Amino acid sequence: MKNLFKKVTTALLVVFVATSCDVTDQTPQQSLPSETVLTTEQGANSTLAGAYSAYQEVIEDDYVFTELAGDYAGHSGSFPSWASVDQYNMLPTNAEGRDMWIEYYNLINIANNLIANVPDIDEEGFSDAEKNQIVAESKILRALAYHSLVRFFGGLPVITTPTTSLGEESFVERSSVSAVYDQIVTDLEQAESTLGATGSANSRNATGYTAKALLARVHLYQGNYEVAEDYATQVIDSGEFALGTYEGLFGNTPSTTEPIFRLEFTSEDDNSLSFFARPNGYGGRREYAPSGSYTSAFASEDLRAAINLQDFDGDGQSELGKYFELEGNDDVIIIRLAEMYLIRAEAQGLKDTPDYAGVASDLNMVQRRAYENQDPSGGPYTTDYAATDFTSDQEVIDAVMYQRGLELAQEGHRWFDYKRLGMAANQFGISQDMTLWPIPQREMDSNPNLEQNPGY
Repeated sequence: MKNLFKKVTTALLVVFVATSCDVTDQTPQQSLPSETVLTTEQGANSTLAGAYSAYQEVIEDDYVFTELAGDYAGHSGSFPSWASVDQYNMLPTNAEGRDMWIEYYNLINIANNLIANVPDIDEEGFSDAEKNQIVAESKILRALAYHSLVRFFGGLPVITTPTTSLGEESFVERSSVSAVYDQIVTDLEQAESTLGATGSANSRNATGYTAKALLARVHLYQGNYEVAEDYATQVIDSGEFALGTYEGLFGNTPSTTEPIFRLEFTSEDDNSLSFFARPNGYGGRREYAPSGSYTSAFASEDLRAAINLQDFDGDGQSELGKYFELEGNDDVIIIRLAEMYLIRAEAQGLKDTPDYAGVASDLNMVQRRAYENQDPSGGPYTTDYAATDFTSDQEVIDAVMYQRGLELAQEGHRWFDYKRLGMAANQFGISQDMTLWPIPQREMDSNPNLEQNPGY
């Protein structure tokens, strides 16, 4: 999105490595074939830096369009392609769907090249452990890409080997949603096995704890509640992460140890999340804005409101404010500890033998951080959840959705939460077909083996 008018033209011709980020302290290379780049340790690290750059390019679109499709933000600008997302009127020719597909498959292809070629690099001093680290990080990035794509589009072509031409070998059929998830889980499990219990708070590279946290998320999506609970617990109990202040999570100088994995942005290598949220004349163009249901969802004492909603121009009208640096140098959080508590709360409530005390305890961990009204004597908050609040799946879902909506808004969750719980069609008054985006027309035209999603 920061390069809105400079999109990648193809994802499958070369090992495309975009210039920008400094994630691995290596200079990313520019559009070089694997036989040239992936023969040295420096080339491997530069290509990995390029993979993180490719993820930077697409994560902003991912987060914005997830918000637009949900109920806590609406289109307030002039881009018709954005309005189509907000109005559930996506067409196969929509530029946003096309670019999302291209950019994520670009990332996948970079990861595929790293996974295939790095183990064979024969260079003195480039250890197997270092090679394995690069391959494991690449598998995590590939899993993130496939998880975003499957949530937007449904079944996908699953490509796990480098693609260097657009011949018939590139005409891959769509796999089922379950098969895509199988690949995601395989990548994350292999990365976790390689990396183990490694990583610390605010890591700007994917780590072993990133893999564990993402496995908790992915298993929740699949309804594997006990497995999701177990992975979330491993991260929570690691001692590496803690719930600090909510406001300390965001901006370019984080003061909390909650984030498990965050993407780095700088003033020179910026994101545009604040630009598209700020009003015209105040550094932005207010292309999307909070909905009334969002601004009214916060209790008066909820500290999250002051971060998530900001009045940049002082006119009394709120803007989406979680990413608020005008220079665009906010780091973008991919996954953090509060999500682990919310995943575990939901999993404990929806598993075969529910643990409603566990649900209440985890929800309270997240909510208490957001409130100021703790009893000075050390007693419970007046708004604490109790095990007796829950007697059914729906009561658990309602409480978790409320807390996820306030805690994780603008971080790429709301629309997908409605979808994974089977609530999107009713919530938004649309057909079930419209809960998936159409396969981009560009892909349909170039790959005769693709089938379009129903309803398009």
